[in-house]
Amino acid sequence: MARTPTGGKRPTAPDRRALLTRPVAGLRPAPAKAPAGPYGRMSFRVFIDDVEVGLCHVSALHWIDQANADPELRQAVTLRRAVGADRTLYQWRAILASGKDNPRQVTVMLLAGPDSKPVGIWRLVNARPIRWTGPELDAMSDGIAYEELEIGYERIDWRTRL
Repeated sequence: MARTPTGGKRPTAPDRRALLTRPVAGLRPAPAKAPAGPYGRMSFRVFIDDVEVGLCHVSALHWIDQANADPELRQAVTLRRAVGADRTLYQWRAILASGKDNPRQVTVMLLAGPDSKPVGIWRLVNARPIRWTGPELDAMSDGIAYEELEIGYERIDWRTRL
């Protein structure tokens, strides 16, 4: 206890951390698991069927109630990555353009941090390419060449485990 200027003892304020971590009757602490968030948006993995595709950007996921929405709206997400030797995104669109229906499952995993376990898993069911966009080229720029694939899907399943 601290002493007052007159020499008496003054009670000290309780340690706030002790109050916050003290068990409360009738309540159990949450089980230890992945950090509770909020999570950053820079650690993620994307799979087309069972093959991981390295991406640098996934646009916002949304699920539209088609029965009550404007018919012009469509559920779609855009996948972006740097152009390289892998032609997976282009070839998927080319298969559909040739007249063959080729729906796939696209899985987007949000990670709590680099090299950590998934904290959110979104499966895009019956995904199909809508539009492929090749790189924008500019001799006056030193930026990276990107390709994009816009895909539509029937629904989203959101899970926390594989």
